[in-house]
Amino acid sequence: IISPPGFSRRIALAATPQGGMWLGYDALAHGNYDVWLARLGKPAGAPIHTDTLLQATRDASTDDSPSLACGPDGTLWVAWNSLRGLVHEPFRADQHAGGVFVRALRHGRWLTPPAPAPGLPAGQVNPWGIDKSAHDAVEPAWHWKQTQNYPTICLDRQQRLWVLWRTDPTGGHNFDLWGRVYGPAGWSQELHLTEFSPGRDEWPALVPLPNDRLRVAWEGQVLPPKGDEAKYQGGFVDAYNTRANANVVLTTVLDPEMLRWTPAPLQPAPPEAFDPAAVVDQPLPGPIPGTARTADGRYGLYFGDPHSHSVLSDAKYGWPDQLVALARGPLGLDFSVVSDHAEMGRLQPSESAELQEVAGIFTTPGRYVNLLGFEWTAAPDYGHRIVLYPGQNAPTFSSALPEANTVDNLYERIKPWGGLVSAHHAGQATWGRWNPNAPYDATAEPNFEITSWHGRAEFYGNPHEGRRQVPGHQYQDALRLGHRVGAMGASDTHHLSPGDGGLTVVLADSLTPGSLVAALRQRRNYATSGARIVLEFTLNGHPMGSVLPLPDSARLVVRVEGTAPIDRVELVRNLDNRFALVRVEQEPGMNKGTFLLYDPARPQSGQQLRTEDLRRIRFAVSESTKGQGPLLYYVRVTQTDGQQAWSSPIWLDVPTLPSQK
Repeated sequence: IISPPGFSRRIALAATPQGGMWLGYDALAHGNYDVWLARLGKPAGAPIHTDTLLQATRDASTDDSPSLACGPDGTLWVAWNSLRGLVHEPFRADQHAGGVFVRALRHGRWLTPPAPAPGLPAGQVNPWGIDKSAHDAVEPAWHWKQTQNYPTICLDRQQRLWVLWRTDPTGGHNFDLWGRVYGPAGWSQELHLTEFSPGRDEWPALVPLPNDRLRVAWEGQVLPPKGDEAKYQGGFVDAYNTRANANVVLTTVLDPEMLRWTPAPLQPAPPEAFDPAAVVDQPLPGPIPGTARTADGRYGLYFGDPHSHSVLSDAKYGWPDQLVALARGPLGLDFSVVSDHAEMGRLQPSESAELQEVAGIFTTPGRYVNLLGFEWTAAPDYGHRIVLYPGQNAPTFSSALPEANTVDNLYERIKPWGGLVSAHHAGQATWGRWNPNAPYDATAEPNFEITSWHGRAEFYGNPHEGRRQVPGHQYQDALRLGHRVGAMGASDTHHLSPGDGGLTVVLADSLTPGSLVAALRQRRNYATSGARIVLEFTLNGHPMGSVLPLPDSARLVVRVEGTAPIDRVELVRNLDNRFALVRVEQEPGMNKGTFLLYDPARPQSGQQLRTEDLRRIRFAVSESTKGQGPLLYYVRVTQTDGQQAWSSPIWLDVPTLPSQK
């Protein structure tokens, strides 16, 4: 019917009183998503044609997922989901909380109801009514702003506009339906509609009934048995939707008798304009995408986020295509994975197909790769796992089904598809942390997620470990058990913020799905806490991730190109710091300075290294390894801004591990 600019999704329809049709959609046309409208007509004997094409929004934030309703006088009501007004929030998660906006197009003019609460932009329907600041004194980064988004609208028989949306009133992974009604009398009170349901209540559909009531149906999870409802209500994490409860359609009737009104006459809508200062997502600092290589030119260094979530599972905000478009475009990454949960409200076959389609659409070898994957959300006996595939048609396996209800079964299911597994939010006490007593298959699980939005999990008690950590479940604990696992980083974002808290950098032959997964299988990768830091580490010329016979001596070469001045580079041997490069001097107002390279066992010794740029350093150390038994080495980098990077280890004379422990 139309050929809109850019990547266009999420269509809404509304019939006009004249027999035409309004079509609404969002399009990635100018670097961010905007809402577009097309009015379609079909004169007798003529094909469908477009007589009007409007760009309804022009804000620098994301505007998407429109819903339409058209009145008998031809007034077109438009509701949509937006990030506008959030650019000044201190955390990226809060900048992507989302809000619900409504406008009316009448006789070619845009009108808007005044906001129902002070301090909100014109047309915004929902105040962020839940104050979570009481938690901020304990852990401010972890109590995100109340999410309210993805509206659906409907006009009842009295031409009152019902607006329903989803929100996370507790800050956990559950959602409730809230609503508000706009009519000649103004705004109604805010309606909290599904507090009886502990599951994920979202994606409502509305239809008016002859008696002025409305029938509403929505997607949820099967309700708990009578008498058990209180077990699952509220709380920081909703325990109900992690149980892989079946998705169901719930329905009820809304009665306008419950409404109370506050006058709010329509007024002209403020003009839409693109303000560059309101752009939230800026490029991540670092090398130009696709240009970083190892010193010998053998491998490219490809930055990506292998663990993120969309609204197909439990994300607060963001569709799969939006996650990938943001990573590929403004953020300047090279690859990504939308790894939606298979169990949080069971991932439907159509949703798995959506992830497969997005992986294919956005993958252009040599330019960008979107790997297919999912999160296996298992019980504490095993912990959660991220699964990555080299192909784009592999299946999703749920821990709720017997075929993949143990980590052993998961390994066997993914191997025929070339899949890889990695543990994540390792020491997290609240969610599915890695279990050191779980079975381990070295061929299927070559890596370990060391950092994410949840914090950093190199070792218990590290200064950036994040919240609710328990000892014995961190990266060094896996290495201590003899697990041959490399270092990965990822965001685990649920807020459309790829790279927030972690990235994985892959040293691969080329930027293709097969080459990336082959390198990950060899642990030829490293983790960063979110910065695009260049890190290269070799031992006697062999790259990180290698497993080598024990030599008589080891020459270890480290190269770092940071995004801020380097504070220290530590070379860890058998989980103890063996060598350290420490910044000891910086010339005022300049990047020039001096590092001291020394052995912590002999702190009075050392070698000074002068550099013209404290963000860059290359150094080598040598030591005898003859007769010292199994050894492993890895590198830890810390910048002055707190950002870090960790290489995968290199193992010397590591005994052959059984296929499972």
